[in-house]
Amino acid sequence: MGKTVRFGLGFVTGRPNVCKVINNTYEQLINQFKDTDHEVELTIFILFDLQYQYTTRVDFYGLMPKVYKDINIKYITPENIEEMKKRLIGRGKLTKEEANLFFGHGHAKGRNTLMYYALIRQMDYLLFWDDDEYPVACIKNEDAKEITWKEQDNISEHFKYIQDADVTIGYHCGYISPIPYVELNEDVDEKLFKDYIEAISNDIISWDSIRNKFVKDNGITYADEKIANGEGVYEIQKNNGAKWVSRLNFMLKFKSYRKNTSIL
Repeated sequence: MGKTVRFGLGFVTGRPNVCKVINNTYEQLINQFKDTDHEVELTIFILFDLQYQYTTRVDFYGLMPKVYKDINIKYITPENIEEMKKRLIGRGKLTKEEANLFFGHGHAKGRNTLMYYALIRQMDYLLFWDDDEYPVACIKNEDAKEITWKEQDNISEHFKYIQDADVTIGYHCGYISPIPYVELNEDVDEKLFKDYIEAISNDIISWDSIRNKFVKDNGITYADEKIANGEGVYEIQKNNGAKWVSRLNFMLKFKSYRKNTSIL
């Protein structure tokens, strides 16, 4: 057996629901490598924002005691973030403006902060995970009008394919957020709903794509059965010289980045 592989699971969250996600999936997490030759050490990083839903820090401390038996839990508090920024500024690694730009709350700053903590704790890999996403694929059978729920080995699948990559991206199924489901009527007709979608549109959200999803499945995306069964893995091709992705479910291999990190 080789050296211990150190996996980090990162949650940037403002919702206490993150505790339910971890409590309900921790056994599956630790069992994904039970039949492999790898000694795996899991660390869950929980960066919580108390202002998002005006919560208290007690709301994020709802993990069951047995979770701590097999998984390292590292909370990143608002005080931790401010102390980290002061330390980096004091050491001359970053200016105050740079520290405030790179580190903090919200998805972008939160991911940067998680990456920094994962680096200084010597993680080999870091998987970003949303706080309302369970590692389960919902597969719709059009003929039987039934939905099959299939557990996904999210960590081990990322680990399998990241050996030949720097970043791996997972799939997502469920409701399209933040698009609300709307019953079209005389008060809210299709034109008004289209105006709303176009007002919030970006490179990902467009009226045509949203309209097709709502017409087909009321705004819900279901898993492709082949992909849920481990097929359909592919390399993202370049578009205008770069590979464009937009998903929170992705893993980084720190071996590819650690040598270029100068602020540790």
